[in-house]
Amino acid sequence: MSATEVPTDNGREIPGIAEFARTATRLHPRSGAPTARDSHIGGPLWWPADEPWPHCDGRLPTSTGKPQENWTAEHEVDGPIALVGAAQLFRRDFPALPFPEGTDVLQVLLCPNEHQLDSSGADYYYGPAAHLVWRASAEVTEVAGRPPQPAGVGGEFVPRPCVLNPCQVVEYPALSELPDEIKLPLSFVDTAGFVHDDYDRWPKVSQCSKVGGWAFWWQSSPGKLDCQDCGAGLRLLLSLHTYEHRDELCSCEQDELQPAGWEFGRQGALNIFTCPEDSTHAFRLHID
Repeated sequence: MSATEVPTDNGREIPGIAEFARTATRLHPRSGAPTARDSHIGGPLWWPADEPWPHCDGRLPTSTGKPQENWTAEHEVDGPIALVGAAQLFRRDFPALPFPEGTDVLQVLLCPNEHQLDSSGADYYYGPAAHLVWRASAEVTEVAGRPPQPAGVGGEFVPRPCVLNPCQVVEYPALSELPDEIKLPLSFVDTAGFVHDDYDRWPKVSQCSKVGGWAFWWQSSPGKLDCQDCGAGLRLLLSLHTYEHRDELCSCEQDELQPAGWEFGRQGALNIFTCPEDSTHAFRLHID
């Protein structure tokens, strides 16, 4: 695990900051040829031959992991659209994922059409719909062949196959995500909660595809995201980035800036937030 400097107030310890440290597993995707038995982005899924391949009719996501409420779709083609495999992550490679009991693989599929969430403020969303499957790999006795391909859609949300080279880093949230009782006493924060213009020493949140950690907020401000089933504050499950940025948080080489080839928003990230109490509760999506 790469070491990350603990934030300070100009060298002075910040009381309570340690509880906001989160471990993120950077995926470091690279172009490759993963198999259905591998953790990957954009490769074949460990999908049962006797299980129908999921399609989107504008009301996704469904099944395991309930959707955000009030989805609408803007499909440019008629009829259900076959989903595309976005990511597959096995417990053996990512044990920190909140696997429901009896499961050991997370599969993320996307509808390659634009969807939107009919609300405003922090909940506004415009991008691909997602479908999460938490699966017991041992129950798959025969793997499906090549899945159906979505017809009549662009490739904006369709990834190229990538192998993963994960490493772990420790992240702290952006200052705007800290509660007032920690943020307001800081010497570089004014009474209204704004950071002084000349302060630039707060640790950065990594901009990369990763499991866990904190979301990088670029075009919007952090909003409070609560579980619609139980009210718990949602946490970042997975971030899929348009670009794989290098930074000081780890020394791993990242040869390709855009290995998966997809693009979310204005060169941002598709963030999937799930309930820390039960990962099968309704999840939320946000692109930033």
